[in-house]
Amino acid sequence: MELKNILSRQDGAEIHEKLATYRESLKEKSGQMKKMKNELEESHNEVNSLMYEVNRLKGEMASLKQQYFELRSASEKEVFQERDLAKEMINLNNQERESNNMGAGLSIGIDFPRP
Repeated sequence: MELKNILSRQDGAEIHEKLATYRESLKEKSGQMKKMKNELEESHNEVNSLMYEVNRLKGEMASLKQQYFELRSASEKEVFQERDLAKEMINLNNQERESNNMGAGLSIGIDFPRP
């Protein structure tokens, strides 16, 4: 009886085959996991690189926007100054014409009798 119990507790050839299969499977899965881990790290690095580039471009865009609006503002000021200058010149010309035309309405010294 004792011999049967001892033999029944010992691993059989079938169990050794299953363990060898499991070890091989574990080895393959471990290799796959390492490969996937490396791919994931590469993806993280690429994402970080792209995020850096996006932030750099956002900063560049903000700078260009500021320059654009500064130039636009300066240009608009220049246009308004030119417009004001043109209006002022027109007003001066009109005043000059009015002063020249005022002399034409003067009497020439003839008095007409009143009825």
